[in-house]
Amino acid sequence: RVRMGMPFRTTVYADDEASANSAADAAYRRIKELNDVFSDYDPRSEVSRLTKEIVPGEPRKVSADLFGLLERSVAFSE
Repeated sequence: RVRMGMPFRTTVYADDEASANSAADAAYRRIKELNDVFSDYDPRSEVSRLTKEIVPGEPRKVSADLFGLLERSVAFSE
């Protein structure tokens, strides 16, 4: 499937085909959720909205996914 503008391929090992399909579907749903947060191409993404609406010095609530990424980014930069 194409996600985030590129092809994704999953390999799933499970006891049966239904379980494998369910796991693959869950993985693709998670990829979509992350894209909805991090995409810099989608004007509706959390990152796009944040950069348009941010007020310097004013705290802003963000999702746990975005907070975790920002937190790790700061740690790497230090």
